[in-house]
Amino acid sequence: MKDISILALFGINTDELENYHVEDNEPGALSISVSKRKTFSSCPCCEVLTNKIKDYQNKTYFFRNINGYDLKVFFKHRRYWCPECNKSFMESNPFINTHNYKLT
Repeated sequence: MKDISILALFGINTDELENYHVEDNEPGALSISVSKRKTFSSCPCCEVLTNKIKDYQNKTYFFRNINGYDLKVFFKHRRYWCPECNKSFMESNPFINTHNYKLT
């Protein structure tokens, strides 16, 4: 299945995902919508574990020639809130620092 092999290139196991959907509407192009499962994350300021969600940001990434496809990724990026220090931080993003991308 091409969707699982494309996700594997980014080191993403489908068990870690809450939701993903792949569309191949155009020849040589794929669109993937992804959101990760809610987990506990460590606050980068005080290192307290939290699963309190502040909000979400929808991000779009474009990757060229991934396994022969131009790839467009729609990522629902979660921002957590730390009840200890009252700061917010983003969940880890599997699409950063792995390939060249353009953020819109």
